[in-house]
Amino acid sequence: MGVALIHTADWQLGKQFGNAPGDAGAALRDQRIETVKQIARLAQKRRADAIVVCGDVFERELHTRVSFARFDKLDG
Repeated sequence: MGVALIHTADWQLGKQFGNAPGDAGAALRDQRIETVKQIARLAQKRRADAIVVCGDVFERELHTRVSFARFDKLDG
């Protein structure tokens, strides 16, 4: 019996993208959240036992409830 893993790295959620012009930084942050949701859906579909994130999950050490609330639902 094996263990099924989804291996990823360096999500760095909350990254500011200060060099991105206009609202591009906000769009890039939103896309990172969507990508994590897609990873979770893939893990469910493949019945993975775990998702492994090597490296930084968050860009900063401090997070608010809002940071985590964005992951409450995989369908949204």
